Parts: sequence; C-alpha cells; structure tokens
Amino acid sequence: MACIDSLMKYKKEYDETKLYAISCRSLPYDVGELQTLSAHNLNIDLLIELACKKPIKCDSAKKIMQGIISIHNDGFTSIVYEYIAPDRTKYAIKVKRSVIETKSFDLFASFDNELLRRIDFLKLELKGIAKTLYASSKYNFIVSEWVEGVYIKHMSKISRSFISEALQLVLRLETHGFFDFDMNMTNIIYSQCGQPYIFDFGCIYRFDPRKECNPYGVKDTFFDGLERYKNTHMMRYLTRLERNGQNETAFDIYVVFVKVFKEVQKQKLNYLNALGADSWLLQRSHDCWKWYESCDVLEDFTTRFVVDKYLSYVSTLEESQYYGIFDERYFSRVFELFHIMENDFNCLCNSNMMFEDDKALNKKSLIEKYRDRYLERINLTNSSEEGY
Repeated sequence: MACIDSLMKYKKEYDETKLYAISCRSLPYDVGELQTLSAHNLNIDLLIELACKKPIKCDSAKKIMQGIISIHNDGFTSIVYEYIAPDRTKYAIKVKRSVIETKSFDLFASFDNELLRRIDFLKLELKGIAKTLYASSKYNFIVSEWVEGVYIKHMSKISRSFISEALQLVLRLETHGFFDFDMNMTNIIYSQCGQPYIFDFGCIYRFDPRKECNPYGVKDTFFDGLERYKNTHMMRYLTRLERNGQNETAFDIYVVFVKVFKEVQKQKLNYLNALGADSWLLQRSHDCWKWYESCDVLEDFTTRFVVDKYLSYVSTLEESQYYGIFDERYFSRVFELFHIMENDFNCLCNSNMMFEDDKALNKKSLIEKYRDRYLERINLTNSSEEGY
C-alpha cells in the first residue's frame, strides 16, 4: 500500500525500529519500573512466565496466576489478557507473539513501535490514552490500566457528544505530532460515559504537523488523522449499519458527524495557522473544511455521504490488498463500491473529491480499473495470510 511504503521510506524513526526488529535486538529501554507491579498486586515472576510461554487456556491460567486471567483479544501480532488481581482490580496484559507470520513489516515491528509510543504518551499524559504501568522489550509484555467499554461496532446509535469526543482525541494526537494509522473499529474503545480510549499504539507514528499531510495516502505519506478516522472508523461503522438494514439511522448519524467534523476541522485549521504550517498544507486543510462547510440542504449531505463511502471503500480495500485479507467483508465492500460507481458516478465526478488517478476516467473505465485491481488480481496474491 502506497501510504505504508511511504512511511517506511520517509520516517527515520520507523527505519530505526525496522533495524531493531530485523536484527532481533531488544530496544534499549523499558517503560516504568518492574518492581512497581508488586504495588498493583501483580506477580512479577508469573507475568514473565506468561510472556515467555505460548498462549495458555483460561483453566490453566487460573492455576498458575494469583488472580483470574482470560484471553481478551487474540491478535495477529500479540495477545491481550484481562487480568483480575486479588483485590478485583482489572489490568490489560499485552504479550508479543513469539512467532509473527507476516510479510508485512509494519505488523512485524508493531510491538517495538508500541514501546516507543508508550514512552511518549507517559510523558504527555494525554486524555483518551490508556495509561501504561510497565512495558518491557526484554520480556515482551505490556501492563496497562483496564478500560471498561465497548467497540463502536456494537452500538446501534451514537450521540453528537460521542462523535465530538472521538474527533477531539484524534486532533490531540495530531497537535502533538502523532498519527494513528490503524483506527479500525476494534482499536478504539468507548467508556460508558462516551470517552474514547486508544489502547493499541503499534501503528501510531510521529510526523511534523507543520509540513506533512496527504488527503488520502495515495501519492505520499498519510498524516491526516481526522480524515483517517472518518474513512476507516466512522464510515466503516455507518456502512455496517446500512448492511444491517439501518439506512436511515446511518444517514442521520452521518449528518451529525459532518456538522461536528467541520467544527473540529476548523479548529485544526486554526492550530495549523498558529504553528506556522506550510502554505500548501493550510490550503489543503482549508479546502477540506470548506467542502463540508458548504453543506446546507439534505441533497448536500446525500452527495457527501456517497463520496465518503467511495473514499472509505477504496482506502479499506487498499489495506486488505496490502495485508492479503480476502474475506467475506472484502468481497462485500468490492461490490458495494461497484454499486456506487454504477449508480452514483455523476455524483462522484461533480464532487471533485475522487482520487487523482480516477478523475479522468469515465464510468466504464473506472469500474474496469477496480474490477481488475480488486478481483482479477487476487489470484496473483498469496491470500492465505490471516487478517489483522
């Protein structure tokens, strides 16, 4: 994928992490003091034992741990355990897999990159970032506070304040020079009061908000967190609602989202001005804000909803191509994209928000291009690699 390739090409820090991962060297620092875990009723020796073993079943875990432990998330590069200490306090324990079977470097190095971010966020103490108690490159495990909440995909409806809190969190990351590439629906959790928390930092990278930005990540590095959140988090949620037959609910939420999005986009424009950002970046940010600001009537929102679905589908399918994920959701998104191109082609053209390489194509050529890219070429790709 172009945006990931650009990350590897342009980010010095990313290249340094790559060298550590390839040479199997540990990063020369840990986060926090190992002995402080005892003060949280966590048994250090057993945590180290857990980190050194293969995934253990819940029944076996109960016998070796002084507390209750269960697998919360069996991920592609790590396993997250829910640990309940004897005093009933919950903790999240993230353990790096001993073998990571992937051809994708950004996944291969994600645990090392997460250690870097844990150090950064402990210094900043940002709202909405799960607090780290301890993280070790030596033992390859991370202990952090447990955030009780739900994923957005399990919600039937969300409020304006909910949307605002999520966008403000993304803006806080951008303001401090951090971009979260992996804002899918299971990497942000929402507490009962609607406060969003990011707890997976493996694909969060540094960038210079004064100089680096790209609207969709097609040509160069992609460091626009607000649009990334819209395309890979919010729009996936809304299209999921549509697939469940909740079309009206999805559209109503989208209208509210756009109203909040343009307010936060305006805040971003103001802070970029205050930072003295490059003129081209200011213009790009202004154009994005203006496109949503001009929404006045129902027809405007309808048009933008169609365009944002197109942008989201292409972005998501590009990621699936990169990671080699061709599951049922992949094919569903492909045919939903074709449906938009077939039935709303004029809407896409008039919006002037299509990807640059698509703007000169007629309807037939556009559909043929993506049919070849997303269907015909699948047989040339190793599709046995599991999802992320």
